[in-house]
Amino acid sequence: MTDCDEAKSRDRIYKWLMLVMLAVTYFLMHGSRQVFNASLPQTRSSGSRARSSSSPTAAWCRSRASRRTSSGASG
Repeated sequence: MTDCDEAKSRDRIYKWLMLVMLAVTYFLMHGSRQVFNASLPQTRSSGSRARSSSSPTAAWCRSRASRRTSSGASG
């Protein structure tokens, strides 16, 4: 084999390697999007449960927010 033939075979391998890496990246990206879209409703529902909880901190925050809105309206 000559140097020119080796360079051509390396170029061919490089092109196929880039194509395979691009395909893997494409499928991983779309797979992660599907996982995100599947888990998003679960995180939203768990967040709404956390907001409606009656922990002391949540109650304190709600009372502060209601005071702030009532004092802002009268001032």
